Amino acid sequence: MDSRCGEVALPASAIFNICFNVALTT
Repeated sequence: MDSRCGEVALPASAIFNICFNVALTT
């Protein structure tokens, strides 16, 4: 998981999507 996942001030669903995207694109 990218550290940005914990820094995003968005709804949980958006945070999950971002973390999932980062996991796939990293």
